[in-house]
Amino acid sequence: MFRRKRTCFVFLSRHQLWIVQQKHLVQAETFEAGVKAQDVIRNCLQWEVQRLVLLLEPPWIFVNFDRTIPLSRRDTRQYAERMLTFRGLGEQQIVKVGAGFLELPIRNQRGLLCGGLPPQTQALVESLEQQHRMEVQCVPLFYACVPELLQQESDMMWFYGLEQFAFVEKQGRVLERLIPLPNHLSMSTYERIISDTIRSLPGKLPTFRLGDISQASFAKERPVSITKVASHWRGLGRNPYRGFWWGTENWSWELSGKVAVVAGCISLLIGFYYWYDSTTQHIQQRQQQLEAALQQLQEDEIQIDRLAAYQRQQERFAQVNTVYQQLQGASWATHHLLSQLIHPLPPQVWIKHFSYEAQRLDLMLLTLHSPQIPHVLEILGKIPAVQSVHLRSQESLQIQKQQVTEFILAIELNPNQLKSL
Repeated sequence: MFRRKRTCFVFLSRHQLWIVQQKHLVQAETFEAGVKAQDVIRNCLQWEVQRLVLLLEPPWIFVNFDRTIPLSRRDTRQYAERMLTFRGLGEQQIVKVGAGFLELPIRNQRGLLCGGLPPQTQALVESLEQQHRMEVQCVPLFYACVPELLQQESDMMWFYGLEQFAFVEKQGRVLERLIPLPNHLSMSTYERIISDTIRSLPGKLPTFRLGDISQASFAKERPVSITKVASHWRGLGRNPYRGFWWGTENWSWELSGKVAVVAGCISLLIGFYYWYDSTTQHIQQRQQQLEAALQQLQEDEIQIDRLAAYQRQQERFAQVNTVYQQLQGASWATHHLLSQLIHPLPPQVWIKHFSYEAQRLDLMLLTLHSPQIPHVLEILGKIPAVQSVHLRSQESLQIQKQQVTEFILAIELNPNQLKSL
């Protein structure tokens, strides 16, 4: 007779260790010097559990969120490794990567949350599994909390986990942005960072904080129940579309033994039939053909999405050319001003799109080398007609299998210089 294993949820950050068991917060401890692996093991053994779910924040895990096209499992893993390295997290020697989509496949783009485990977390998991015979699941804390945040009415909000602060933007039940921010800054600083780099904020945003509603009071913040997050967790997925999925499927020895027993029984039953060998070979060949067809279909879908994106780029370039032709009939002063701004750009930078209105100019640029961006800002800042220039956003994309960085500059023009033209 099988006994149901007791599950314990461990919320872990740099200084915080919270344990939820049977829908109750049984322990919340702060370590001033930082949580160590032995602290986690000691507290977990105290509650005598067989299964652990580790909901992690940095430095126990590193995450990145982005909008992307549908990807196969192989492409998802490669994308996760590339994005974690691109964000500077690869310097932490990530030994395991995973990813999970945050909404159903109903749009051309979907929210993908990538995660990577550093060596200290992998060593902790191996110690719990090998020395203490526990089943361990690791998952980013953000991934477990997002379903609760998507149910809120506000489309923009601040979220405070155990220690990690983040900006969250959604449209209905679709997550558009999840931006982790540095800790221990003032709210005005957070608002200025988002307004300068991403978009302007409509005003004061609501703040949601993870915690235990029964034991904590939130005067100016809205609570996200830590016990509710734990109770709604449904486990890891076998692919990134059905839950958070770690690179390759890891089978425990117990599960492998059960599968082996079932497979052996099925083989013995089928072995009584004289046509077993020919039927098995035919099934295997048919399965390989179907897998190859499915893989080709996924690759075709990716190529179609890339072709559609390239066609949109061509349409945008045509729009820029149309606008340029219209500008040829404008005043000499406006043409001269745009020439002053565009002419000094380095040859490694191309103009994708621009808009000009009154004393404001927005430039959308492309470059193969992201280190060129500070150089472009320095060049434009020295032009007399420019009063100020700011980097509004930066994004990495592919055009014809070429990795390209797209960034947008907001330029405020000097009114005195405009009058002198």
